[in-house]
Amino acid sequence: METPVRLLYLLSTLFLSVSYVAAWFQIPISEYFQWESAFVFHLGSAGSSVLLSFFSDLSILFYFIGTGLWMKDQAKALSKNDRERAVKIWDIYEKSSKLKALAFPFATFGVFFGILTFVMGGALQVGAVPHWVHPTLATLLVGVHWIGIPFIFYAMNINYDNLNLCSDLIEEDVKS
Repeated sequence: METPVRLLYLLSTLFLSVSYVAAWFQIPISEYFQWESAFVFHLGSAGSSVLLSFFSDLSILFYFIGTGLWMKDQAKALSKNDRERAVKIWDIYEKSSKLKALAFPFATFGVFFGILTFVMGGALQVGAVPHWVHPTLATLLVGVHWIGIPFIFYAMNINYDNLNLCSDLIEEDVKS
């Protein structure tokens, strides 16, 4: 499960970056391809990149929430039969739960800046905000994604090891 989530996050970061760079050159790109509107090009490329970004950020959040719940449920289920192993799994769960502090800020700010960038892009089109607001938010969105990669991947690596430890402890119950 970790590999697809990582690939999705990397892919969305790459698409965001390409859309970000293309946004600065949307007029020449549109003229080169003889498209009718640079705005339509920007809305299509950036809009789809932001949607992919939402999906990848939410996948990170749901991955940690789901694996944490699985460990917690396993500890509760084992507590009836084998208190010692249940406590070990609970300790692993608590260690994994602390990993959310590494990953959640980047995924949450990714969603936050994605929404703000999209909304403020529309506000820019109608002249409701200064011109610098939309590109600044887009820069923050792309930056959060790139800066978050090592933190999120590190947390996922440790979480993966913790899931394996839990699985090993659960399998001991099956073997005996």
